[in-house]
Amino acid sequence: MIGIAGMLGVLSLFAASMSTDTGLITVALSLGEFFSATTFVTLMSLPVKRFAAHKFGPSYAIVATGGILGGIISPTLIGLLVDMASGA
Repeated sequence: MIGIAGMLGVLSLFAASMSTDTGLITVALSLGEFFSATTFVTLMSLPVKRFAAHKFGPSYAIVATGGILGGIISPTLIGLLVDMASGA
């Protein structure tokens, strides 16, 4: 579920970036947001199902740490890619 929703979100956002029609951009962005939210909610609910109640806090913290690291690393990588493309 996570992989499928994630890929559909990526495809929707890619379609929005390539489109010139305002209506299609709106639909693609809406679908991208829906699939991204589905991916996020499903991923963040995994510790609830998989771990015992007394282990929930640490397990959730580990999952959240991955998201925090992604939020730090991805802008840096995007900046490096923009620099490599000569700011184009």
